[in-house]
Amino acid sequence: MHEPAGIALDSSLNTYVANYSGDSVTVFAAGANGNVTHIDIVGSYTDLTAPTALALDAEDNIYVANSIGNSITVYAAGATGNVAPIRAIAGSLTNLAAPTASPSMPQATSTSRTQTFTSLARPA
Repeated sequence: MHEPAGIALDSSLNTYVANYSGDSVTVFAAGANGNVTHIDIVGSYTDLTAPTALALDAEDNIYVANSIGNSITVYAAGATGNVAPIRAIAGSLTNLAAPTASPSMPQATSTSRTQTFTSLARPA
């Protein structure tokens, strides 16, 4: 992992990690422990740029806050590899500016206005 910045769980308790400097999301299987294999959402088609926070909705779609890309990218449930987002929230009308989150506050906030991307992660 490269500077992990955010974490969330899906309905099967798989663990999703936003990797800030790796421009990727790493996914670990439910119950993973120790030095285990994983899958990644990574590559030029993903539009991931310094992801800092993520959340999953009731259908396990993956929402990622991109701090350098000033965007929220959304991926289909189970997405892996170099996959394009199914939609993106980006552009000057969104007022998103470097959305970020801290581990103690599972949300990303816009720095230019009061807009909040709230984590939908399920507690363990």
